[in-house]
Amino acid sequence: MSKTFLYKIFGLGKIPKRMRPAIEQEGIVLIDEGISGSIKFKNFRAPGRRYIWKCSWFTGAIVLTQKRFAAFTFYPFFNPIINVPLDPEQLNKLDCSLKKETTLCILFDPSDFCEDWSGTIECSFSTPQARLFLEQIKGKQT
Repeated sequence: MSKTFLYKIFGLGKIPKRMRPAIEQEGIVLIDEGISGSIKFKNFRAPGRRYIWKCSWFTGAIVLTQKRFAAFTFYPFFNPIINVPLDPEQLNKLDCSLKKETTLCILFDPSDFCEDWSGTIECSFSTPQARLFLEQIKGKQT
C-alpha cells in the first residue's frame, strides 16, 4: 500500500513534531505515517458543531506506543483525532475492527471522552499493518 500524494510531495501526514519526542519516549510499538483515512460523524453534536452525517478524508498517521494509541491528521492543525491511554477501561470504549485486510476501523461514542459531545464517530485508516494494530489493541483491552 503506497503513501498518500500529500505525504510523498509535501511530507504531510507525519506525527506532529511537537508530539514526536513524547511518543518516542513512550516506546513505539507500531507506527504508520502518510496513510489515507476517513472520519465519519453520525448524529454528532459538539459546541458549535452539528452533523446529521459528515465524512471527511485525510492524510495522517497512527501510532501505538507502550502507553497510548493515537491517530493524527494534518488538518486541522495536526491535532490528534484519537489519543487514548492503553488502559483497558479507556480502550474498551473503542470498537475496533477490520473493514478490509488493510483497513482498521475505530468506532466510538465521543461522549465517552468529551462530556459535551454526542453521536458516533467512525475513523478508518488504510494501512498494511491494520491487522497488527487490531491485534495489539485487542490484546490491551482485556
